[in-house]
Amino acid sequence: MYSKPFIPFLCKAEIRYSCIAQLAVIDIIATDFFHIHGDAYSFDTIPKTIDIHNILLLEGSVHQLLLWISLFHVVIAIPVV
Repeated sequence: MYSKPFIPFLCKAEIRYSCIAQLAVIDIIATDFFHIHGDAYSFDTIPKTIDIHNILLLEGSVHQLLLWISLFHVVIAIPVV
């Protein structure tokens, strides 16, 4: 399926993505206990972590994040093709 020179690259990419996934899980857990200072990020405004996603989705910030992450994946994946 892939030629031999790309296997080390794919192994490194898998390790990189697993580290990113682990950081995402830690972030989801930590945001239930710690918030950034300010009224917009207080526990009264956003009591649960899942509500943060829904609020940011309505504001449009998640769309920009999706755009930049997708662009990053395209640039990284060019050597594999």
